Amino acid sequence: MFMGGGSNRKPGPSTELLNERLHLFMRHIAQLAITFLLACTWISTASASTIEERETDFDLFVAERADANNVAGTAIAIIQANRITHTASFGIESTLTEIPIDSATVFQAASISKAVTAWGIMRLVQEGRLDLDAPVSTYLTRWQLPPSSFRDDDVTLRRVLSHTAGLSLPSYVGFDPAAELPSFESSLSGATNGSGALALVAQPGEQFSYSGGGYTLLGLIIEEVSGQPFADYMAANILLPLGMESSSYLPDEEMLARIAQAHDFHRHTIPNYRLAAQGAGSLHTSAEDLGKFAIANMSDNPVLTRETLREMHTPIINTGLGNQMGLGFFIEEEGQLVGHRGSNRGWKARVQFSPTSGDGLVVLTNSESGEALIDETFCYWNKSYQIGLLSAACTDQQDQRRLLTTLGWLTTVFLASIILALAMRFLSGLLVGNRTFTTPTLKDWQSWVLIFLLGLSVAQGLFLYTGYGVWLIAGIPWGFSVANHAPQSVQYAFKALFGLYVALAASMLARRKRDQ
Repeated sequence: MFMGGGSNRKPGPSTELLNERLHLFMRHIAQLAITFLLACTWISTASASTIEERETDFDLFVAERADANNVAGTAIAIIQANRITHTASFGIESTLTEIPIDSATVFQAASISKAVTAWGIMRLVQEGRLDLDAPVSTYLTRWQLPPSSFRDDDVTLRRVLSHTAGLSLPSYVGFDPAAELPSFESSLSGATNGSGALALVAQPGEQFSYSGGGYTLLGLIIEEVSGQPFADYMAANILLPLGMESSSYLPDEEMLARIAQAHDFHRHTIPNYRLAAQGAGSLHTSAEDLGKFAIANMSDNPVLTRETLREMHTPIINTGLGNQMGLGFFIEEEGQLVGHRGSNRGWKARVQFSPTSGDGLVVLTNSESGEALIDETFCYWNKSYQIGLLSAACTDQQDQRRLLTTLGWLTTVFLASIILALAMRFLSGLLVGNRTFTTPTLKDWQSWVLIFLLGLSVAQGLFLYTGYGVWLIAGIPWGFSVANHAPQSVQYAFKALFGLYVALAASMLARRKRDQ
């Protein structure tokens, strides 16, 4: 008969073996877990070390290239995965005070202002207060485009934002800091330090034609529709909601005290010229603030929806400059890289970001020579952070810069040698008495050409070193281009012209000797 009850049997050999193996297994698991945690800690430490080394290398590169390019002050912000992961400042606010650039230093962002102004327009579009495809005249009561041979109704907000409206005024020279700035209406009518009046000069919608004046017009439209001064509207509805507390289109006294000083190519201070065309180029900001703006373009924000941002970042037209234009932004690398450059007298800036990866870079400088530093920094960022979007452009830029530098040095040495030889020959002739000073005649074209070239050289030198003489070229349509880009490029043209003159003079002299 079977009777239930507890078993008093001791564990057998098989049970003890099982327990022992289980104990060993758990011990192995614990060891593996500890090893894994230690490995993670080591990887994390190594990763942090690698990040720090990369940032240190990046800073060293920027500092070295800033010095090589004669840039007084620079500020950068690096963005990764929609976060500002690194900021750094280099150099000084002014060569007069030698106050170091820091995170609070404010720069002129120049034409990057246009991208932020575009946000102001798109905010009103998003609210239903503006229609992108309506004629701009619909929203204007204080000023209208002057009569032209083209239809004003074809000038729409979309076309102005994308520089396809056929408008004039590519850029502005700027006003002296002490000068009273004219109103938007006066600026649009021509009170822009000689830059001329805004006009419709081409068929709207047919071609890309960069127009700073168009963005001045957008600033006026924002004032008309919002009922607020442009700078106030932009601060309340765009800048402050994005956390850009060190940014303004019309800086107050506190911000003015934090603005760096503009410099020319030789690190000489020049005036901080101001623009009446606020929407086109008067944004003042810091590297960190501009980094916040870049992040807002790639993520959820309290101002514009993702749908609106996608529309702004969608190409509308090829610029013919190796990129495309959207609504307020230049687009490169098949839509993977979005941004804008800035170039005011003595200020160079650039911001670019990749909406697909969340990476971006901001570089601000307070020197006319900052453009080369900016290009080199973006190329180094592309390589160091493995962005992989600018390789071809960087190779082209490096090749062109290397070629220009080589040609510049060769022409300088060659022409300096010729001038020195001619000067020694002339002085020698004066000493022995077989040369005298004579007044050139109308037929003596060689002398007049030489005088003209020397005059241009003196004018260019004054402009390059002091900023004086802007008024000489401000009245011409391409005045701003000369004001901003001539110091680098025109000097090569002067050398080439002088070389041509010397060659012609030598050939004439040789022919005259043969005739004798």
